[in-house]
Amino acid sequence: MNQFLSILKLEPLKGSRTQFTILAGLVINILVQIGFIHWTPDQVKTVNDFLTLIAGYFLAEKLTVSK
Repeated sequence: MNQFLSILKLEPLKGSRTQFTILAGLVINILVQIGFIHWTPDQVKTVNDFLTLIAGYFLAEKLTVSK
């Protein structure tokens, strides 16, 4: 249970760029779901793919730099 809570708190992903990218995707998806932003599913998928790519880059950069 502690491991699950640490994942929810983004503890394994220390670093502001990775956390900001994940939170930006979360906010965008919530705004689309409540109807504040009117995007097609293809547009949402494109934004999610881009944010996943950026978050993956930040995470890979962090893992290769820290030893």
